[in-house]
Amino acid sequence: MTSNEGGGKTACGSDRSGMTLLELLISAALSVVLMAVISSALDLFMQYSERSHSGQRNAAVRRGLSEDLAMDLRRVLEPLPDEAVVDQLLERRKNAPELLLQEEILELNSRMIPTGEAVPQNPVYFAGGSDWLLFLSRSDNSRFDREAELAGGYRHVLWWHGERKTIQTGSRGRLPVRESVAAGDSPAGVWRTLLPFPAVRSSNRPQPVNVSPQLRSLRFRYRSGNRWLTSWNSEESDSLPAAVECSAIWNDGTLTAPILISIPLVRD
Repeated sequence: MTSNEGGGKTACGSDRSGMTLLELLISAALSVVLMAVISSALDLFMQYSERSHSGQRNAAVRRGLSEDLAMDLRRVLEPLPDEAVVDQLLERRKNAPELLLQEEILELNSRMIPTGEAVPQNPVYFAGGSDWLLFLSRSDNSRFDREAELAGGYRHVLWWHGERKTIQTGSRGRLPVRESVAAGDSPAGVWRTLLPFPAVRSSNRPQPVNVSPQLRSLRFRYRSGNRWLTSWNSEESDSLPAAVECSAIWNDGTLTAPILISIPLVRD
């Protein structure tokens, strides 16, 4: 029997160094699977994070929209009562040192001597469709009207989609008086516009204001008794709706829960 004089191991008992081809393939496959799992997890995290941020932004805009609408509708004026009540108010006004809100409207109307077809003799107090809302109001909304200076404080407030519209703002005799409105070069989105009452054509007329760049459009409904209607006109009903429901449609097409605003609200 021969022995290994150098004390080294035989070929059968020698140590192996490195990895076999099979082990390399298995390691590479496991690495690919691991990277795919990590990438998928990161992608899901980014999606959920973006949805969370988008939801927070939409919630903030929704709260602002609710506050803005409520601030405007808090100042909505009620339609004039029938002639008998008007006569009573006029008689009371002779002896009253201060004027009530309705009497201010009477004073406004008594001073309105029509000088042209564009001047309405009787204003539309509240009107609306499925994607627009118009009402006669007084005083300013602190967010939108900081630079608006309208004599008398009376104006029609219009919330609408930016496409050109023709809105009835009053009547002269039995003929409707209408006004065309447009949002300029960028009609997309939701806009708020002041229409002076009586109508004023001048260079300092308030410009339309984009309510929010995240909003695509609004959908309105109007409460009458126990029913919801898709349109309202105070000239036909001689009254205000009990409430306005507003649904916001965002640029990504999502629709949030409706905002419900009761009318009339507490006036300042």
